Amino acid sequence: MDGERGIFIAGVRVDSAPGYGGERASAGAELEGDVVGAGRKVVPLYVTRERTLAPRLPGPVDVLVEVTDGDGDTWSRTKVELVVEATYSSALRVGVAGVFLDGVDREYVARRQPGAGQAEVAAVETGGYDLEVVAGFAAFLDENGRGYSKHDFGNFAPYLGLGVVAQGADGSFDFLKSVHLGVEWELTPTFSLASTLVLRRVTRLAPGVELGGPVQGEVPTVTRQSVGVGFVLNVSPEFLRIGSPLGGL
Repeated sequence: MDGERGIFIAGVRVDSAPGYGGERASAGAELEGDVVGAGRKVVPLYVTRERTLAPRLPGPVDVLVEVTDGDGDTWSRTKVELVVEATYSSALRVGVAGVFLDGVDREYVARRQPGAGQAEVAAVETGGYDLEVVAGFAAFLDENGRGYSKHDFGNFAPYLGLGVVAQGADGSFDFLKSVHLGVEWELTPTFSLASTLVLRRVTRLAPGVELGGPVQGEVPTVTRQSVGVGFVLNVSPEFLRIGSPLGGL
């Protein structure tokens, strides 16, 4: 932010008191009761000034309010403590994902049973899920950005992730293997859990090849895109949050 700090008198309309410039004044109101001369006692005009705080960076903002009369005597002095809250529009995430269902990668081998003269196609057991490291992005839809001063956690947000590193079924490492799209639940400002659909590059048997079928040499396989389900446990330190231009008192 740039500019000079300070307060100013906002331009407001004049209701019914000429001579008060750009300030709003009340009309004189008659009181029932004591008669002064030939007329009634009249309430003096009061003036209301509207002031606006200039933009402030996040942090404490103290406002001193003084009420004085026409002679300059102070009737009251009040210190109002305000806070400009730091808010965020989005955050980068780093997480570990478990991928299930058809998004699990496979490895196939030619295995010969004892006493058999022909090798068969067999699948290497992987435990039913794959693990991968995911770099993600969460867009906060909260009005004026998401703040944490009220400890109002448990917020939801759209989530987009990219599978950066994953261990293949054969023990090797694959890079940029998947895309995650789903919804995250922010448990705390630092941790979140995302549920996603995963578009993932996986290894499958070539057309015409089946598990248990005869094979000679290496098992024919193909690489294709498949859709699975993922659950991502994310961490997001404060320096990975993206600030919102709209804070609030």
